[in-house]
Amino acid sequence: MMRKIVRHIWLGSREVLTTSVVAGIIVAATGVTPDHLMASMVHQLRIPPDILHLWSTKIDLRWVLLGAGLTLVVGDVAWRRTRPPVVSEAGPVAAAPTLPGKPSIAVLAFTNMSGDPEQEYFSDGIAEDITTALSHVHWLFVIARNSSFTFKGHAADIKQVSRELGVRYVLEGSVRRAGDQLRVTAQLIDASSGANVWAERFDETIANIFAIQDGITLAVVNAIAPVIQHSEQTRALRKKTEFLDAWEALYRGQWHYVMNTREGNESAREFFKQAIKLDAGFAAAYVALAWTYADDATIFLTRSLAETAQLCEPLVARAFALDPQNEDVQVAIGFTRFGNGDLAAAQILAERALERNPNCVGAYRLKGIAMVFSGQLDEGRRVLEAALRLNPNDPRNSWTLNHLAVAAYLREDYKEAADLCRRALRMSNKENGAYRWLVAALGQLGELVEARQVIDAVTKAFAPVSFDEYATRRLPWAREQDQLHMLEGLRKARGEA
Repeated sequence: MMRKIVRHIWLGSREVLTTSVVAGIIVAATGVTPDHLMASMVHQLRIPPDILHLWSTKIDLRWVLLGAGLTLVVGDVAWRRTRPPVVSEAGPVAAAPTLPGKPSIAVLAFTNMSGDPEQEYFSDGIAEDITTALSHVHWLFVIARNSSFTFKGHAADIKQVSRELGVRYVLEGSVRRAGDQLRVTAQLIDASSGANVWAERFDETIANIFAIQDGITLAVVNAIAPVIQHSEQTRALRKKTEFLDAWEALYRGQWHYVMNTREGNESAREFFKQAIKLDAGFAAAYVALAWTYADDATIFLTRSLAETAQLCEPLVARAFALDPQNEDVQVAIGFTRFGNGDLAAAQILAERALERNPNCVGAYRLKGIAMVFSGQLDEGRRVLEAALRLNPNDPRNSWTLNHLAVAAYLREDYKEAADLCRRALRMSNKENGAYRWLVAALGQLGELVEARQVIDAVTKAFAPVSFDEYATRRLPWAREQDQLHMLEGLRKARGEA
């Protein structure tokens, strides 16, 4: 019973005791508090008169109060560590959100370092635009601006931000304006480890402030998306295969896929299948699995185009049924239309994907090759070059270079076509299309010695029957005049014309 009474008194008085009393003790302990102030404090605390005789004894009441206050502080800290969650009329205090099943990020309000409150709109605008742009990346979980901006105005503890918002990555930055010069800094932090995984500085003139804002937004988004993907792949590679979840299995597969080898493609396929087994509603895994079959036909020449179409189309259709607004799904469907020769539909699907995500590299590639093979050579080249700018370090850029070579060849710029093919092959010697167009370009240039060397290399690297499907038959996406143009170069390379 006594314990309950003491606990009731403690709970009811702890707020007053740990603020007013302790504060008063600290002041009293300095030795500068006048006696009348001490007496007033004693009176306010309603100390019983029968113990006031201590005032006249040798016991210094200030030391008594100091000891009591310190005891209260220690007790208060101990109680707060062990108390249960406070329950209000609205219910229990919400627990910190758990991390979502895919990479997650919060973009904090950028700090205005200019000393000019009028520039606040610009620093807020950059952070808000980056948040919006990142939200178009379907594999990212992005915290809304209204939540991430609640940390504005004070130095944010990254681990606290991560805990309260339930995110793994935090992007923070600052904006400084001096005259016509503008400097924007940004850094991406992995909150789980506190490591700074990316940082960049952007220096611009302020001639067109909104264009600068758009440019910085694009640069930040393009920079951090692959960094996050690489970080997630590294995280997945550390885990044992049997403990992977669907997203980690996808990232593990992508790590193998970008090796651009037959063995890597087959390993990636198994991880993508595992991701589907773990989550049958995972649209991205169906698309990734379809790409492995497409590479069998277009890169490694181990399947026919007809067989690949039979394998890919059901997977892509399933992905579309699960997530029709996903830009990568739209690109995948666009490539199936392209493979069937429907270039107009492929271009439309690419444009829809770009409306959804203006930074979708796959959509630029799809749109670019659809334009090249439909005869829009100059515009197709510009679109493919945009794909290279968006992701300059992509291991799959050999494929984009190959189609830039096609555009150059069809413009009859055979030297540029040959140079682009050589660049593609330096990136990946599995790019069979680059061999084909290189031989044709060398034939048109009359460089027969190198052309025959390339033909010998192709014969050893690829099954002749599979290569023949691309070299001598008109593919569904090729116009007849373009096919004849290529065959002309191949015949010249063989000395047949």
